[in-house]
Amino acid sequence: MKRIVIDLTFIYDRKASGGTLHYGKNLIKKLLDILVDNESVEVFLLGFKTLTLNMFDLGFTNLELQALSMKKDLRFVSLGISPAKVPNKKVSNMIDKAIKSLDPDLFFTINTKNKLPGQNNPRLKKVISVLDLFPLVTRYSKVLRPTIFFKNGVKESLLTADIIFLPSEQVKRTATSIFNYENKFVVCNPGVDPKFFFEKENFPDERKIYIQNVYNLPERYYFFNNSLSVKEDRSALKKFLEMVAVYKKIHTSLPEKLVIVGREFKKSVDGKITPKTEGAEIFVKEVKKLGLLDMLITTDSVSDEIYNDLLYFSTAVFSLSSPFKFNNVILQSMAAKVPIITNLVDQSVDITEGNSFAYIDFKRSDFDWKGFFSDLGELLSNVDDNPKIHNARNIARKFNWNATAGIIWDQIKQLLDITSRSEYI
Repeated sequence: MKRIVIDLTFIYDRKASGGTLHYGKNLIKKLLDILVDNESVEVFLLGFKTLTLNMFDLGFTNLELQALSMKKDLRFVSLGISPAKVPNKKVSNMIDKAIKSLDPDLFFTINTKNKLPGQNNPRLKKVISVLDLFPLVTRYSKVLRPTIFFKNGVKESLLTADIIFLPSEQVKRTATSIFNYENKFVVCNPGVDPKFFFEKENFPDERKIYIQNVYNLPERYYFFNNSLSVKEDRSALKKFLEMVAVYKKIHTSLPEKLVIVGREFKKSVDGKITPKTEGAEIFVKEVKKLGLLDMLITTDSVSDEIYNDLLYFSTAVFSLSSPFKFNNVILQSMAAKVPIITNLVDQSVDITEGNSFAYIDFKRSDFDWKGFFSDLGELLSNVDDNPKIHNARNIARKFNWNATAGIIWDQIKQLLDITSRSEYI
């Protein structure tokens, strides 16, 4: 019997992005569903707090947890109860110590902030799954200090993994252009939450009224969920707001407000915008100089349900892409039949197979903003009957978490020489 350890430390990492949490919870829940049905493996879970709390945070109900436990004895190794006070370097040491004690055959993680354990154990197979390449390629932070990935040798340890799962062909192309590890890179597309496929007419009116009242939302607004820690993203969003302010006078159907979803800002009250991070603070100062601060609404951290509703009821999603990462917001928007405004054609084509969204080339000083907003106005006026919007939803249906977990399980089986067949892909 092979012993597998799954790292759950990301669940209580306060610095983990919303995308990482969403990805990890959905993926590992489905992966556990597969593992408990396999008699050739025993599973250990490694994380903070208790097994029950971790399982609830992964999305298991009491009944699901009981059913899971009846199939396989899930063993949990706790690293303590206060992860917020534990530095990454110490967490890495704690994980390494636990791995030496457990002596597993394979260690699986999505947490790229910690060193991979067992660096001196050639028998241990190490597998990581990442949403983006930033931990592997970003040498300096915005203040020109070595990031934790380089400072503590995390990057070097991550590259010792036997398999590195990447979220798209675009990201793999970027990775192989940087590293000589093509044989380690395996594409494994993330799934999309089935909740995004609900039809708007089936939503209770109370849900829309509730979020409109809580966040003082207009009927029409843009949804934005990118981090503002990157200078280029701040500049792109600022430019977009400038152009919206100009062309909304011509195209009166365009939304006038942009809702920034996430914990970089406090929830706006009576129009007051309060940044919580350095990047957000810089952005607010720049937008304020332009006299555009009243175009913003901010939410602070929100639950998954509120996030889904904010996206679902938006008029359009403005989402910045990068060749270093998978843009899951685009996938969610496709499923929800919400028009998308983005900046990188290659990334979007990788997901949508050529569907027509509204593209902005921020690198071109002569970009045709007049034509862009004319096309956008036409797109937004005919969403329900637009065949491209419906086709985008059909493509999004191909991305499901069962298939994602199935691909990972098949690769793990090959690593561990397990011969049982997978029924999940």
